[in-house]
Amino acid sequence: MACSAESGAGPRLSPTGLRAELASRDGRACVGFLARSAAAGPDGDAVGLAVVIEASGSRGKRFSLAWLLVHPAFRRQGVASALVSHSLAHVRSRGGKACSVETLSSWPEAVAFWRSVTA
Repeated sequence: MACSAESGAGPRLSPTGLRAELASRDGRACVGFLARSAAAGPDGDAVGLAVVIEASGSRGKRFSLAWLLVHPAFRRQGVASALVSHSLAHVRSRGGKACSVETLSSWPEAVAFWRSVTA
């Protein structure tokens, strides 16, 4: 897994943007993993989301973890780590040897998280 920090203001998250990102296209498939609050049971509110994109092309399969979102009230409780673990298990099950991820340098908490995961 690689970690890079790009400068910039970053995208604004919206339901429309998420739906567009999740839409599979020719040569691309998306898989999402949803984390729910254990205290609320299996039908509880979502507290986190990870989206893995598998793209096939002339260079073979490429994987990226395109979205990793955790509700602010549930951060620093292992939700992101669990979502990353499930995402990487999925990548391995599909024959992937690597999964890329990007974040913005303007999101220092995200940069620190990804550096801790990739260390």
